[in-house]
Amino acid sequence: MTTRTMVTTRPEVFLSFAMSDREMADEVASDLSRAGLDVVRVDELGTGSEYTDTVRSALRRSAAMVVVLSDASSAHDIPAGILFEIGAAAGAGKPIYVIVQKSTAKLPFSVPNLQVLPITRLDEVARQLSQAA
Repeated sequence: MTTRTMVTTRPEVFLSFAMSDREMADEVASDLSRAGLDVVRVDELGTGSEYTDTVRSALRRSAAMVVVLSDASSAHDIPAGILFEIGAAAGAGKPIYVIVQKSTAKLPFSVPNLQVLPITRLDEVARQLSQAA
């Protein structure tokens, strides 16, 4: 008689944020983890020459990308690293959720598969991502 062991994996989410938004990102990461998601944080990835390859690899494994932006009023307010990560996620066809503090915030550009949501709706994002896997 053969028995099979089922291995359940938690959906992986790539979390991008500016270092100035670390406190808000910690809150988002904690909420996503409590919802049953594995969070791959950009600040836990290596830096240097392998950065772009590491980001692309992490995004390939991830079900989606969550970006934390406390202020998204202009493209100048968004660090280049976050813009690269959003572009890489869009290129990989991943859903992108941008979490902002103000419900009226809008990004100064348009990207396919990208939604801008206030942090008050983070539980909806977490629920949607955990059910999608």
